[in-house]
Amino acid sequence: MTRIKLTLNEAKTGIKEARTESFNFLGYTFGPHRYRKDGHWYLGASPSKKSVLRIKAKVGDMLRPSNVGAWEEVRDRLNQILRGWSGYFSYGTRLMAYRAVDHHVYQRVRDFLTRRHQVKGRGTRRFSDQVVHDEMGVIRLRRVHLGPLPCAGRCSQPGSRMREIRTSGLMSGDGKRATASRPRTAPVLDSTLPSAAERDRRATAALRSPLVPDVRFQYACLPDASRAMRSHGSHCSSLRSW
Repeated sequence: MTRIKLTLNEAKTGIKEARTESFNFLGYTFGPHRYRKDGHWYLGASPSKKSVLRIKAKVGDMLRPSNVGAWEEVRDRLNQILRGWSGYFSYGTRLMAYRAVDHHVYQRVRDFLTRRHQVKGRGTRRFSDQVVHDEMGVIRLRRVHLGPLPCAGRCSQPGSRMREIRTSGLMSGDGKRATASRPRTAPVLDSTLPSAAERDRRATAALRSPLVPDVRFQYACLPDASRAMRSHGSHCSSLRSW
């Protein structure tokens, strides 16, 4: 280090066992992290506590009562700061940090608007979480991290509209005209099929046949054999005795 004319800051320099100890570097905390769902440990990186405190302080300084700029300008500047911070801290485990920043931003924005519009109380009803983030345009870092909701833009539509969308591909435009212009033809009857009387006659002849295996086979295969069996009870009793 002396040859390149650099000196180490002993207060900020240390040797850590990365598998068992955490350390901060460039705004991140590296080392073992605990998975909240099942409690197991893993090696990862997350925004450090100091980085979260710095972005909170920056948001608080911008939303002071002395800021008399138009809300559109204040909102755009706030969103610019949040996008820049989330763009840098877009690696590793960041959901808890994003959640803490979102909570702080909502409180500061609500207080800022409550004072500006002289709303009595805390302003939680007029400036709810949904109003601040959805209607007034303040970005939500958790939405940046997780992406839009799976049913965003679809769940709000009524059921009848959804059914119309699902069926429009089947019965829209040319499909309707093609279905309406298609000629309807009568079903074709096969003249080779035996009539009901002919089937009854064949079933009766089969029951009177002396060949037992053939009788059983024909009784099982002929479609109207049950009707013939009812008209010839004696043969039915002889078949059941087999």
